Amino acid sequence: MQLHYLEYFVQAVECRSLNRAARKLDVSPQALCAGVAALEKKLGYPLLERSPSGVRPTKNGEIVFKDAYELGEMFHKWRSLSRNQTKDTIMVKLGASTTLMRWLVPQIILQIQQKYPHIYLELFESFVEHVFHTVIDQHMLGLITCVNERVESTYRVRLAQNNMSYMEGPEDGCVVILNRSHAFAELPILTFRELAELRLAFNPKRDQYFVYRDICKYFSPSGIIHIPEQENLLRLISMDASIAAVLPRSVLRSPGGWTQRLCAKDVEDFPMPGRIWFIYPKNMHSTEKIVQKGIANLLTHLKAEESEQ
Repeated sequence: MQLHYLEYFVQAVECRSLNRAARKLDVSPQALCAGVAALEKKLGYPLLERSPSGVRPTKNGEIVFKDAYELGEMFHKWRSLSRNQTKDTIMVKLGASTTLMRWLVPQIILQIQQKYPHIYLELFESFVEHVFHTVIDQHMLGLITCVNERVESTYRVRLAQNNMSYMEGPEDGCVVILNRSHAFAELPILTFRELAELRLAFNPKRDQYFVYRDICKYFSPSGIIHIPEQENLLRLISMDASIAAVLPRSVLRSPGGWTQRLCAKDVEDFPMPGRIWFIYPKNMHSTEKIVQKGIANLLTHLKAEESEQ
């Protein structure tokens, strides 16, 4: 059970609104709802009663709220003591695109914390373009996914101009994400004719621009759906077999029960290559070098696994 799910629940009760709680915590309403739902699933009973006027705790929820509130107070006190007394704690900034934040960054955190408990990662998550420019502007470490041939040369020039370097990780090209119950899931590869029978779901502000500029036109011309959050997009596809998305292949490694109901398909005569890129400053302090080496080793391991398959 993750502690921030308890915080989501506590704020929802105190604010009497999921939207107000999300704004207070600076998270999306979808993420907050998913966190509360995960907490309810873990405990085995509902915690909130929802109505047009807002939310309130169930009888069991009132008990959980009281305990969670006290636990939250203790946690904040412990965190304050840590800041005051552990002077050797060092923070390293790491930016990552949404897909990598879901499956790769947790592995990095676990690896770093086990070997260097005094190092903490300050995380920044956004869409690829935003992460790339933020990493460069702040001279921090960064991970982006699905860097395709169209933008590679532009990225390399920008990195060189800002005294930044990069490492190529394993392949992570874009694919069509389908519901496993759809008949097309049995096909080894999709054609443009099959795409025309699928409705496309995507976020024009977040997805790779080449996805909806070059391949969007091949999907069904009606019923294109705009979904702001990747997790909600995947959940929607898992419930509606007529909807598909174009996303990095590694999205299926993200945690979430719905990913088991999804599959990835390449498109005939329409390769969408891409790789994971690890970006870092050429001049780093010693702690950044430790984190950089750990991430580089993990990516090298993943590339070796990829070549063996």
